[in-house]
Amino acid sequence: MAIPRPPTNSDWCSAPDASHPRVEPTAPTKAAGWVAGGRVSAANLNWLLYNFDQWTDWFDEFIANNGSF
Repeated sequence: MAIPRPPTNSDWCSAPDASHPRVEPTAPTKAAGWVAGGRVSAANLNWLLYNFDQWTDWFDEFIANNGSF
C-alpha cells in the first residue's frame, strides 16, 4: 500500500514582515551549525523552514518533469 504524498507548497513565511521575520543565519552559524542545547531564534527557524520548503518545491517540480532522479 502506497503512502500518500504530503501536501507541498506550504508558503512557509513566504512574505516576511515584522510579525514573521525571516533572517538568514550568519556565515559562521551556517558553517558550524547551531550549538547543542542552544536556542534557535524564531527568525532563523523561519529562514530554515522556508529554505526547506523551497527545496521541497524544487524536488517536486524536478520529479514531475523528469519522472525520477
